[in-house]
Amino acid sequence: MYAEGQTLGQCLSDADGIILAADATFLDLLGRDAKEVAGRHAMEFTFAPDRTVNAPMLERLGREDIPFTITKRFVRADGTLLWVTNHVAAVSDGTGLRRIIATSRQVESPITVGLIGRNLAAARRQLRDLDRAKRAFGADLIVSPPWELLLQLYLAEVEGEPISSEDLSDRVHLTIDMTLRWLEVCRMRGLIETEDDAPIAPDGLVRVTLQCQTMLDGVLAAKG
Repeated sequence: MYAEGQTLGQCLSDADGIILAADATFLDLLGRDAKEVAGRHAMEFTFAPDRTVNAPMLERLGREDIPFTITKRFVRADGTLLWVTNHVAAVSDGTGLRRIIATSRQVESPITVGLIGRNLAAARRQLRDLDRAKRAFGADLIVSPPWELLLQLYLAEVEGEPISSEDLSDRVHLTIDMTLRWLEVCRMRGLIETEDDAPIAPDGLVRVTLQCQTMLDGVLAAKG
């Protein structure tokens, strides 16, 4: 399953997914120490959009004892994301207690090829075209704040980059007040969300919803 010579990290959890122990390589993948990891649910370190795929697999493992392999993103201590392939299986520890073992290795981001890669290229072209038009005709005439915000959020989501309202304000050359207003409109439409449903704030992180990402994938695929 894994190529010879690759460094693998392992994590041991109880039957409910609570981490009991992790080796040094696994901790390095997470960018955390043992005290930060022990006693927490393993899914806490999975990027939220990837949990929608991971959670059903973990539930099936509990019900039917079916091992699985998933490529997903870990959330590291500094907020960055790391692509890994995770092989997860259930074992008995010899006393009748059931344990879950996850074996992880870092992998290259799968988004650089295929449809997602083409969609990223299409999103960047859209933003470049808007920027050229603004320079040619004036930013007061060529205005598309919600579309630019959504494209920037799409890039950040797919590339695993945490992004705040202030970051977006700088990237689309809008005042922070106008950026916050448009983000609130997008949230009311179900297009963006914040961590723990927190209010939209200048330094708060924002991201596209799974529904919005799917919609953008469709639009960008047609333009790619």
